[in-house]
Amino acid sequence: MTAEVSLKGIVKDGIFTYYAPTKMKAALLPLEGEEVTAVITKKKAPRSLRQNNWYNGVAIRYIREYLLETQGEKYTRDDIHDWHLSKVVRPEVITKELMGQTIVVYKVKKTSEMSTVEFNEFKELIQAYWAERDLYIPDPNE
Repeated sequence: MTAEVSLKGIVKDGIFTYYAPTKMKAALLPLEGEEVTAVITKKKAPRSLRQNNWYNGVAIRYIREYLLETQGEKYTRDDIHDWHLSKVVRPEVITKELMGQTIVVYKVKKTSEMSTVEFNEFKELIQAYWAERDLYIPDPNE
């Protein structure tokens, strides 16, 4: 069984200091005596509240209104969000063997897991997708 531990901290003068040393000890105790590999990565800023507000308050609203006008259909926020994740972002399609059968797995990053940079790319994909369908979605600063 693979145990993965994620601990947050800061590097100062080349030394990594954990934010919660007590939690670190508790998380590492099950690995006592085991060889481990430590990987340290720079923290990415998560999608911002402003980005989230733009997506739900501007983009989704514009799209829902557009679809009602052009198709006569009411779609929920979740319907449109699912559409974006499956048709605009497009999931990674993976096939693998499991229990003697080949299965297909679709992997897509949730917007809540995106960094501010990734979410900005997502925003631009959405704007381009809908612009091709004659819907202009303004930027957050407009």
